[in-house]
Amino acid sequence: MPNQYVVASRSFQYAPDMRVSRGQVFNLKGLINDPLLLKYGHVRQYEGTAESVKKLPTCLVCGAVFEYEYLRDRHAEVHEMSAAERKEAQRQRAHRSYERRVLQVGD
Repeated sequence: MPNQYVVASRSFQYAPDMRVSRGQVFNLKGLINDPLLLKYGHVRQYEGTAESVKKLPTCLVCGAVFEYEYLRDRHAEVHEMSAAERKEAQRQRAHRSYERRVLQVGD
């Protein structure tokens, strides 16, 4: 199978030995459900070449490659925080996002 790089739209277990994080760029292994991942939008085709993948931000702990630095940094939380700490950090990000969207009515 030729290089078929894709970008994960969400985090999921791709293979028994491979957990994929959102924004991770990886090569499909030719598994039976690969076409369904594309069909249902769990991954999308990566538009770059194999050479451009080498220049993308990379996790220094596990070597995972990401489309953007902020997604690599978010992935790094997996290595640095416990599950409870990650959940709290996610809650804090959601709260800050909510506060930015709330409009003040009245004075």
